[in-house]
Amino acid sequence: VASNHPYPPPALTLARTLRQRGVTRVIGYGTGDVARAFIEAARIMGLEVAALVDSNSKQQGLQFNGVDVISLDDAVALNLHVYVVLSIAHADPISTTIRQRYSREPLTALVLTLTHLPS
Repeated sequence: VASNHPYPPPALTLARTLRQRGVTRVIGYGTGDVARAFIEAARIMGLEVAALVDSNSKQQGLQFNGVDVISLDDAVALNLHVYVVLSIAHADPISTTIRQRYSREPLTALVLTLTHLPS
């Protein structure tokens, strides 16, 4: 994956780690350069990005790199609960947003970021 951004290697590492753990589908949160790199990496590794969440309602209903952009509430309704935060700069607030949303649910979401890879 040729790119002038530093994201593809961590994106590929995360996609590979998820596949090794038996994860086949995830929801991405974010629609920027990191999301583009992760979607490419996920496709290489045979991982499906079921949807992308964006807090900007103007993005919801659109497609980004072939993936539907939806709201966090719609993502919860997908019954998939594995999120990859596709932002380096806003990883912590996004993770908090997802966890707060799930505090109203009877289950917990798995929230992964590129900067805190699962060990």
